[in-house]
Amino acid sequence: MKGRLDKRLRARWDALIETEGKRLGLGGCRPFLENKLVNDIFYEGTFKGRPCIVKCSSRAPESIANEFELGARLHAKDPLHFPEVFACHPGPYAFVVREKVESERTLADEPDDRYADDVVAIIDALFESEVVFRDILPSNFLIAADGHLKLIDFQFAVDMRTRRIDPWMLRHPEYHFTVFAAVIQGSVAWWDDADYATLLLPSLRPRLEPRIGRMRFEIPLTPLVVFRLRLLALRLRIRRMFSRRDSRKRHAICRRLERLKWLSSS
Repeated sequence: MKGRLDKRLRARWDALIETEGKRLGLGGCRPFLENKLVNDIFYEGTFKGRPCIVKCSSRAPESIANEFELGARLHAKDPLHFPEVFACHPGPYAFVVREKVESERTLADEPDDRYADDVVAIIDALFESEVVFRDILPSNFLIAADGHLKLIDFQFAVDMRTRRIDPWMLRHPEYHFTVFAAVIQGSVAWWDDADYATLLLPSLRPRLEPRIGRMRFEIPLTPLVVFRLRLLALRLRIRRMFSRRDSRKRHAICRRLERLKWLSSS
């Protein structure tokens, strides 16, 4: 695994999973991914005998509680398309436990129209649960063993009842507006799950058109945020000019930046 955690941080997580995790019902946990931008480490194991995934974060611990709350709400609304969320350990070293979806495929592997009904059902469940997901990426749509899609990763979704944004996001506008799909117009940015779902399956646009705009989340842009985003866009463009073998993730961010109207007109 690239970018391993500091040994002391890794030891702290291992100890926490062994003690607090075991108290909650975790067993047989082993790490399989370390040192992502926001999440320190992921484990897989069992929760009271059921296969599970454990997501841990000391960088954005409040977002873990957000994932637990919104994930539980969505599973209760539509258990076919949203994994069950088992438990959450809050605090500065927070982790959330959800069921493991037995799948090695995502919508990125099979962007097929046979999943159109699932995508529409997911968009409707988000609307009815008053949640704006904001991270409509093919890799977050898992193809489960039953052939249906399951949506994962609600860490930075927005509860429209409170409209609260995680403080980590506010401190990292580059991640907030580029890694998460956003449209920026003038001094406002907005997210619309139905609109972005049509980018996954363009044939869905006629079905999703009536849903676009009914759950749009907007926030104002400060001049400082706009300045930082422009610098990021310029830096990525320069890198791409001098690097033919660029990373897929960097290309994706570049494409998102190019879709921002204020950037294309600058």
